[in-house]
Amino acid sequence: MMATFASDGIRRRRFSRRAAGIVALVAALVAPAQLRANDGWYALDAAGLRLSKADRIAVVREDLNISFSEVRVRYRIRNLDARVKTGTIGFPIPHPGLLDDQTEGPGPDGVKRLLGTFSVKVNGRRVRPAGMMVQILAVRDAEAPAGDGDAPTLDITDILRRAGLDPDSRAGGLLAHLEKTDVSDKVLAALPEAYRAGYPFALRGWLIPYWRQTFQPGETLTIEHVYRPSPGQILLTSFELRDEAGNPTNPREQIAEVAGYLNQARERLREDLEEAYRGAGTVRCSIEEAQVAGILERHLASLVARLPPHIRGARTAPVRQGFSFMSYILETARSWHGPIGNFSLTINGGGRPVLFCFPGPIELVDRDKYVYRTQLFDFVPKADLDLTRLD
Repeated sequence: MMATFASDGIRRRRFSRRAAGIVALVAALVAPAQLRANDGWYALDAAGLRLSKADRIAVVREDLNISFSEVRVRYRIRNLDARVKTGTIGFPIPHPGLLDDQTEGPGPDGVKRLLGTFSVKVNGRRVRPAGMMVQILAVRDAEAPAGDGDAPTLDITDILRRAGLDPDSRAGGLLAHLEKTDVSDKVLAALPEAYRAGYPFALRGWLIPYWRQTFQPGETLTIEHVYRPSPGQILLTSFELRDEAGNPTNPREQIAEVAGYLNQARERLREDLEEAYRGAGTVRCSIEEAQVAGILERHLASLVARLPPHIRGARTAPVRQGFSFMSYILETARSWHGPIGNFSLTINGGGRPVLFCFPGPIELVDRDKYVYRTQLFDFVPKADLDLTRLD
């Protein structure tokens, strides 16, 4: 199973420097993000939860609906065996105390608020999680030489405990504690070299509600998740609709900045997916280069239309151009038996364009609301889904 994450906070930057600023921004927003959530088949032992392989339990259908205000996913999961199967299903959601250096966190109440938005139903009946565990992962530096056994991520939950932290406290502000000199020195000394770069910002954190689930022989269960993401946000630029004399302006420079960001973000996303899905399908994007000018023109018109009349007619009418971004982790679906039989994805931009790429056809089914849809059969996800919405 899978689910979304969003960094719960706001990234803020105002760019007067053009090319360098956009390159840095693109790298920050389309690189692997620090907070994700995924849902999968777990083993529970004295060491805690660990993702494992579900033996002959398959996802035969998944209907995934993502908007920037709600994520709703519905699975049909079948026991292919003639025996009863019982196991642990976990649903990690982002730890709001682990945010990067450009993000404003939600404070100590963030964990409680995030957990409060999550719900799960099995065959229409709400299930109460049996417990909740925390897992903190360090991300290996892609440029560092990889040693034997160096995985992309390393579970450092126990390392943090030995350094004097309590990841299970569920309190926000964990990042501030990780930056303290005494704690930081202990953690860095215990980390392999390949995971030290970027500490403490190159960390991921999960809050994992989990429950035990039984599948009768041949039984197909409907499992549904709903929760409210908190998309990360960034202000890229702002511009005036009128000059000091009250005449309409042509914010060409700022529009070119937005176009440059979208084009670079799309190409990086496309390249990453083409590498991941080599030979498994053609990668397409929701916004292609030839469409950027028209999309930005319509988007600017919608921004202006949403301004109050007294601001639209003012001598200086500022328009803010920013982005919301979030991701959905897909790769952990491979913890289930075989491919996803029927995978359906709907993304609703809520009237705003959304940039994402996918190894299959993308249909814009509602041009006004920017609702996108794609469907694949026997889908084996090999990369995560990154979304960027124009705000």
